[in-house]
Amino acid sequence: MVKLDLAAAANATPGGVAAQSARLRARAAYVVTISGTGSLWAPADDQPVDCGTPEPGTTITEPSPGRATTAPTADAAIVFAAPRGLPFLGGFACVEPTPTAPPAQAALRMGTRGVLTPAVPIGGVPTVAAADHTYQYAVRGTGRPLQFQYADPLVYDNSGILTITIRGARECRKVRCLKRPGKTQPEAFAARSLPCVFDALPAVAGRDAERGLCR
Repeated sequence: MVKLDLAAAANATPGGVAAQSARLRARAAYVVTISGTGSLWAPADDQPVDCGTPEPGTTITEPSPGRATTAPTADAAIVFAAPRGLPFLGGFACVEPTPTAPPAQAALRMGTRGVLTPAVPIGGVPTVAAADHTYQYAVRGTGRPLQFQYADPLVYDNSGILTITIRGARECRKVRCLKRPGKTQPEAFAARSLPCVFDALPAVAGRDAERGLCR
């Protein structure tokens, strides 16, 4: 299990590594499951988190060390809420004259050797947050650790820790780790069948170990 702290200084550095796994076997298929919520702002009392799709009465899953427990605004895949009036996507959240509003793709990145690229969950980038704030990613091992970053140039007001679990093809099949569309995943995923997710990915297609994930 790996922990990704949204407040880690490495998130503010291009190519910065905020968390990493043990070495993943080269060319082997893995399912990366990431869960939890965090906040990308530290709103004042007069700045309610009511822009976008807030979750009233809830707080972030696990606050960063020394940081406040605040209302959640983001998870691994999507920024779903923002404090009204604060800068967001080149404007100000739900405030004239340049109103902007969530949702927006989260800045989660994965890679190796400091070369990190935007991470896209199985099924594509969601338009609404998953009810359980859990997403899965298909990756191929390179013989090196898998590295993670939640890119944000300003991390001083971030809080939240995401939990990352990495399972190989055989273990995933044993515990039936793949989420089923239409249950805990957003409706946007429901139309996509996941009977054999790795055969749909050119990077890992055709590998015998990956075929074991087919249902």
